[in-house]
Amino acid sequence: MAKYWYQENLRFLQTVLREVDIIDYDAKKTVAYMEQTNANCLVINAGGVIDFFDNPLEMSNPNRFMTGEILPGICGEIHRAGKRVIARIDFRGVEPRRYNLHPDWFSLDQDGNPRVASFGGAKITRPCYHSYYTNEHGAAILLLQKTKSFIPYLFLK
Repeated sequence: MAKYWYQENLRFLQTVLREVDIIDYDAKKTVAYMEQTNANCLVINAGGVIDFFDNPLEMSNPNRFMTGEILPGICGEIHRAGKRVIARIDFRGVEPRRYNLHPDWFSLDQDGNPRVASFGGAKITRPCYHSYYTNEHGAAILLLQKTKSFIPYLFLK
């Protein structure tokens, strides 16, 4: 009996795109590296802390180097090589501009100050896991993805 793709053995390659990586991204080199490492599934960040797609929502944070959609090209190249793609959206925090729009969506420490974390030198405010940001806003991003051009590429064989 044929398995669904997610029931197959997957060997993941996970990349974390930096903002500048969108400039001249070479998906063919990614496929070549996947071949060298015997990976058959690419996990790539699509948005959240930095959005790598055109996100019209108020709390979006588009990649400042983006001149067009990058994800359809990556997904298409990976699928042409017979491999899988999982796009992840990172809801672990926001920069001050977005925090200031809705401070009530974010966690506070025991002294009532925003919980701030540092990732690679960037400071982001951590959300409350029961808040609008990680629930309703998160669902809005996922629903938005149904209309995005790269989503059909994610699930094709």
